Amino acid sequence: MSKPAAPSKKSPLRILARPVAGIALFVAVAVALLGWCTCMPGQSHKAPLPELTPEQLTTQKRLEAHLQKLAVELVPRNLSNPAQYKRAQDYLYAQLEAMQVYDMSTALVEHPAGPAYNIVAQLKGGDLANEVIVIGAHYDSHHDTPGADDNASGSAALIEIARAFAAQRVPPRRTVRFVLYANEEPPYFKGPAMGSVVDAEALRVANVDVKLMVSLEMLGYYDDAPHTQVYPPVLSWFYPDTGNFVTFVGKLGDRGRVRCAVDLFRKSAAFPSEGFAGPRFIEGLDYSDHWAYWEQGYAGIMITDTSFFRNAHYHKLTDTPETLNFPYFARVVQGLERSLWHWAQADACAG
Repeated sequence: MSKPAAPSKKSPLRILARPVAGIALFVAVAVALLGWCTCMPGQSHKAPLPELTPEQLTTQKRLEAHLQKLAVELVPRNLSNPAQYKRAQDYLYAQLEAMQVYDMSTALVEHPAGPAYNIVAQLKGGDLANEVIVIGAHYDSHHDTPGADDNASGSAALIEIARAFAAQRVPPRRTVRFVLYANEEPPYFKGPAMGSVVDAEALRVANVDVKLMVSLEMLGYYDDAPHTQVYPPVLSWFYPDTGNFVTFVGKLGDRGRVRCAVDLFRKSAAFPSEGFAGPRFIEGLDYSDHWAYWEQGYAGIMITDTSFFRNAHYHKLTDTPETLNFPYFARVVQGLERSLWHWAQADACAG
């Protein structure tokens, strides 16, 4: 039998080195993961923005008209004022119906405080009609706020993207479902009376093949001054501190779709853009209607001006149309009109 070796005396520095090395390894892995989450194809637009085209000027005027109606004349837009809420619904429904190409419907969203309605405008696809792209935005506002950026801007963008789709000379290959949601704001957020929850659950029950859901959430606020953009912890290492870009975000499982959406936008628009696909616990990653589709197992991304990470008027009475940058907003909407059409056609990476 061998004699056990006597225990050796270890240097305190060697003992300390082990946890330090472990922390260093953890940091290195975390940075590498974040780099992978933030890596997007192409380059964000850096040059001075070109002059608005006549088409973009027309889009700007339409966006301004929608914001005047929704965030000036129809305030608030929620169940605290049912008559006003209904007028907002009627206005949005009429805008889509006037395009004369959509199969229009509404869907009841029930709550003890009263009924509300999702607005659905569907354009049937061609050879891939059983595949569906959902493009959605909520039209309610938070409490008594005007909700210009949150989310009259998303609703206005949806109307103008739908207008561009309606003007196409050929139908989309996939079916496109534009949905304006009721009741996204608290106290309904992530509850059964959230409009997108109602829609996502109905699509799952019907076993609809949703290839992608796109949430248009706050798209009108941009600022060219430095230090106007903040982020959840650590992400500031990877992104600019100037709040003048549009961003595409999603969960890790949808990274390929986020990258595709960024790539298509960068090829379609001369406007700054960023993308991020990360763990669902990142603050703000699921703060919109795409969350409801994630819960049903569907892929979903959010396109946004980053909300409260940039806009100090978030959920305040000062969230008015005057705070929005409409020339920038028009450029973003035109870029989305073009890039989202690729999803409807199953083109390139959008296949």
